[in-house]
Formats: sequence, structure tokens, C-alpha cells
Amino acid sequence: MGRWQLLKDRPLGTAVSFSAAHQKYPLNETGTPITWILVRKESGKLFLLSKYILCQKAVDGKESSRVGGNNAYGSSNIDQWLNATAANWYTARHSTDAPPSAGNVTQNPYQSEPGFLSGFSAPAQSMLVAHSLPGVKMAASSGESFKTAKVFLPSQYNLGLYNYDAESTAEGETWPYFESSGQSVTVAKTGINGVAASYWMRTPEAGGNDRMTFVDAVGDGYFKYANANDGSKGIRPCIVIADNATVDTQFDPIDSVYPLYVNDAPAAPTTLSTGLLLQGRPVAINWPASVGSGVSYTLQRSVDGGSFTELVTGLTDTTYTDIVPVAASSYQVRVCAVSARGYASVWKTMDQQQVIVPAPPVISGSDADWGELTAPNTYRYTVTSTSATAMKVTERLVSSGNEMLLRSYVVQPGEENTVQWGLTEWMQLADGSHSLVITAADGTFTTVRTLCFSRTVPAVELSRAIATDAVVSKVFLSVFPTPVGDAAVTCLVSNNPFDQQPVWENCAHNLNLSVHNMQNTTCTGGGGIAYRLKIQKNTADVALDRIVVRFV
Repeated sequence: MGRWQLLKDRPLGTAVSFSAAHQKYPLNETGTPITWILVRKESGKLFLLSKYILCQKAVDGKESSRVGGNNAYGSSNIDQWLNATAANWYTARHSTDAPPSAGNVTQNPYQSEPGFLSGFSAPAQSMLVAHSLPGVKMAASSGESFKTAKVFLPSQYNLGLYNYDAESTAEGETWPYFESSGQSVTVAKTGINGVAASYWMRTPEAGGNDRMTFVDAVGDGYFKYANANDGSKGIRPCIVIADNATVDTQFDPIDSVYPLYVNDAPAAPTTLSTGLLLQGRPVAINWPASVGSGVSYTLQRSVDGGSFTELVTGLTDTTYTDIVPVAASSYQVRVCAVSARGYASVWKTMDQQQVIVPAPPVISGSDADWGELTAPNTYRYTVTSTSATAMKVTERLVSSGNEMLLRSYVVQPGEENTVQWGLTEWMQLADGSHSLVITAADGTFTTVRTLCFSRTVPAVELSRAIATDAVVSKVFLSVFPTPVGDAAVTCLVSNNPFDQQPVWENCAHNLNLSVHNMQNTTCTGGGGIAYRLKIQKNTADVALDRIVVRFV
């Protein structure tokens, strides 16, 4: 059991009181808030009866047609005063109604006193719950069949006393606390010399329309009658509160009275949102923090319009990850903030959202065979998805069991992308069959786009210039291996490559065979030797390993 315990989980007879900050008036004679005892538990409600007589007041003031006051409790002065929050609380409830002023009650007038609930704080008042009171219509009385109130006097049946004059037991069942305790007969009234005193019940007398019943101070188990305007009888009210009220189990109760904590529920989160809702996938649920110390959260969900079921309680984070049910078509969540004492805010409910059936990413275009390529091919594509907000895309060159990673990155759906490859990657490929492979993965599905091609190099062109100390007169070029087949070979050499207008001489016929004697003798830019070699493939493949240059 935690520190904060629900009052409904405490035994009947548990004594509680509001703090002085929440119940300033009326007070016990010691200047402390009213002591209440738990007398009945009901679904959603707890009944608390004042342990002591609080004061002495008449039930109703004298009226023109009823000099002893009116015993119709539902329209009585005491009912109006007990449920009033204003200082000036009295208003006439029927044509002959009169206030409990000095001329209308025998003693203790209270028309000028503030309403009973005016001394309760707003949070304390918010804990009170309206209750429909069963009533009884006596043969000759003016009593009525029911009354709704938050504060009321107990009936004879509530206290376990028999009403021989009643026509029925319509005033309600005996409260469980009084079924065997015998607590209803005599109650101490501090303030009347510490002796027992009588107090009113709301049950009218059957034989008239102006007398009410009261518990006799003698303590013999019987009740008596008095005019409703008799101000000498005590008031021992009952309040009804919500059953989420808590007490502090770590608090050492004073005189066995536990502090009753008011509803300090925090405000509900102002917003509630989720990520993309996909069948069978995780979804992040987020909300802003509510103000307060020790606030936790309870989260519930509804699937396909069904009842809300709890996902988590006692959560201190403002985010939670749920798994969307595989077969769900709609999804809804709600969250409430809970104070450290267990009081919950109202629910913040998200609108019902449609659940998306996950689908693989889509890469634009289709698989293709590009045939022979002599240079890198520019390729643009777009990746889209109905069920992902971001996807990982990988671009690779694949050939004969080997592969080259071009790029791996995250894309947003709908963005246009261009394959990142150029001459650097192209030159690393051998002639022959290759594939450009693009994959898009969203964590569940992977889509592959394959583009086949053959790398073909129709010609190789090489050139180089070397500085020398003197003008070169002879040069011998060797190419390994020797070009074969029907390849066309062009080879030019120059012995003044650094001049503004170099002279180039054809030596293709000398390649790998003989020395070429340079015809040019003019050199103004400094000595040197340069060559330009081009091998143009026809039908047969040509391999080139190295070039050797010899010169004098």
C-alpha cells in the first residue's frame, strides 16, 4: 500500500476532517474543522456524518399557516442553509415560506449566518456529490417523496431507529455503520458543558405538518417529536463526497482523525498526439506536462470504437510507445493527469484516427536493362510510401559477386534523388555485365530496383609530357601488350611540347617496331618529349598494361 490510501478502502467508522485551509467555518468548539465519520460506501459515493453535534438550530421557521414551522424537509430552512455557499443564503421556497429569524424560531436564529458551505474551500466543495434522498409522505404531514442535496440531516432509518409512524421505508436503508454499532442514540456535544444533547432527523411526524423527529439525549434508543421551529435541538449533518477521496497513511492521526485531502487534481494535458498509425507497428504517443509536483499519467486506448482499456498508469514521462493492433482499423487514445494523492484530471481525448495498412516503399520507374554503357548514366528516382515518414535508401554497383557501395542515406517520401556515381567509380569497373541496385527500406519492408548494363570502353586515350635537358632527336615507344586485332592505333610524338605551338609527328607505324627520328629541330620552350596515344577498339577487346618511352 502506498502513502495515499483511498478513503473507501478504510473501514466504516474511520474519522476524517478537512484541513483548516479548506474548512474554515463552521468549526468545532476547539476551533478545529468538523470531524466526519465514514458511515456508508456506495458506488462513486462516500457518506460522512458529523461525529459531533455542530450547533443548535431550528429545522424551519414559523409560517403563517404553520406556527410550529413546516416539516417538509425538502423546502425547509435548514436544508437551504446546509447547502448554501453564499453569505446571504435565504430565499423563499414557497408562498408561505419564512426565514429562521428571531421572530420565527424559538432560539438560535440563523438567517444572518453565512451558508454552511461558505466555509468550505472551492476544492473541498468540488468533492461534494449531489445525492437523491429517499423521503416519506406521512398520512397527515407535509413531507415529500424525495430530495436531492449534497448536505442533509439523517433520517430515522439511516440511523437504525424505527419509524412507527411511517407508511413505508422510503427514507432509505440503515447506514451500515449503525447496523450494529449503536452510535446513533447519544452523541457528545462539546459546547453544552460536555454533556450529551438531542439532535434533529429529517423524518417528519405522521400526525401533523409542523413537527419533526429528533434523537433524544437520554440515550434510550427512542426518538421524540418537536416543532420544526424549535431552535434548541442539535444539527448533525451528513455530506456525500466522491469515492476518490484519499487519506495519508503515513500521517499519525490526531485523536484518531485522519486528514481528508481535497481534490488537487492537476489540469489535463492540453494536447495529445500520435505518430503515424500503422497496423502492427509501434506508435509514439505524446502530450505536454501538467503543472504540479509528483504528477503521473494514466493512458487508455480504444480500438475500432470499442471501450477504452488501460495502457499504463503511474507513468511519469510525457511519452509512451504503444503497438497498434494488427487488425485495427481505427485507433483512439486518452490521457489524464493524476496528482500525488491520487486525484485525476478530466480526460484529454484524441479524435479517432484511421489506421493505415503498412505497404512497401515504392521506387519510381521499373527494373531495366540499359544495354552497353560507355560512361556513367545519370539516373533520377523518387521513393514514396503510404506508411513511412522516412526510409533508408542504399545505392550499389554489383558485378560477379563483388559490390561497390555508392551511397546510403535517409530520404523523405516524395523527394527526387540522383544516383551518386561518376568517372571515379566507372573506372573501377571492368568491362562486362554490372547492375546498379537501389534498395529502399522502412524497417519492415524493403523494395529493390535493379538496372543492368554492360560496361564498354570503345577507345583509350593517353598522353604525357616529359621535360629534357636537350632537344630530343630519337624516340622509341613500346605499348604492352601489343594491340592486336582490328584496333585502330593513333600515336603522335613531339620534341617541343612546351612551346606555344608544339609540332606533333605521327609515329604509329614505329610503335613497338622501330625508332622514330624526329623531324623537328626547333625548340623555344625548353627541351622535352611528349606523346598522345589513342587505341580505338573495333570488334575485339583490347587490353593495355603500360607504355615505355625511350629517347635520346
